Amino acid sequence: METDRKLDALVAEKVMGYQGYPDLEPPHMIRRYGRDDRIPLPCFSADIAVAWRVVEKMISIGYKCVSVDYVGIWRCFMTRGGFGKPPVEAATAPLAICLAALEAVGEEVEDVQ
Repeated sequence: METDRKLDALVAEKVMGYQGYPDLEPPHMIRRYGRDDRIPLPCFSADIAVAWRVVEKMISIGYKCVSVDYVGIWRCFMTRGGFGKPPVEAATAPLAICLAALEAVGEEVEDVQ
């Protein structure tokens, strides 16, 4: 999967609780489940301020260990407790956050860098 709006749409749906529209052509709109309002799809995988909302969401649903660090590459780890899988690595912090959140909720994502 390329780092693009498809990844953002997957994060919006599987992590953040939004409903996407089948057609992801611009302007890339999503909506909250049960509501008819459309909002622009946030750039979760590219904007750190927006990606941090993903971290906040994961903490709010019970993820106790959330770590984002840089060691020559960005790493992110999320778990409900204890240690299991190694941290997800990516070229940017927002991308690492998105990939780790998707992995934590059980969503398989093809390699993205």
